[in-house]
Amino acid sequence: MSDRQIAELYGITDGKAVGTYVEQAFNRYLTAKYSYTAGSAASGIDFPELEVDIKVTSIKQPQSSCPFRDASQKVYGLGYHLIVFAYEKIDNHESRAAVLNFQYAIFVDRERTGDYQTTYGLREIKPPPNPILSVPSSKLKMISRPLPGAKPRNTGEPRDSTIGSSRGRLKMARK
Repeated sequence: MSDRQIAELYGITDGKAVGTYVEQAFNRYLTAKYSYTAGSAASGIDFPELEVDIKVTSIKQPQSSCPFRDASQKVYGLGYHLIVFAYEKIDNHESRAAVLNFQYAIFVDRERTGDYQTTYGLREIKPPPNPILSVPSSKLKMISRPLPGAKPRNTGEPRDSTIGSSRGRLKMARK
């Protein structure tokens, strides 16, 4: 298709019209060589049996038609593969026809169809450190003796403390 003069696309600046033309031409090409069930607008993807959709974009001004239906698709992917065609369109004023020079044809596996910025941002979110979990286990010891330089709080007689509810009280002696 890169060498063809396409009169229908001369002067067209609408990327959707170019995309529709490319998708139809690609379908005609495949139909001549293979037997398959073509997709429809109702199915939402171009090749439902293969779980593949086609996206066509200009190399000069790449755009996405944002195929995500909800937030989970942005994170986990579309659930189907993509074939992305990136083209450069050149209008030939003498022949009053356009030429599409395809720069890239890329297959994107369904597992890689999530939104890059969203998934990258989610991966960058780090949970705050848990102070208990960030202490090395070698530092977690029961201290049974006073720390060096620490002064005892109570130096007098043992004192009784009452703990509990009005029904039953527990007496503790404190040294």
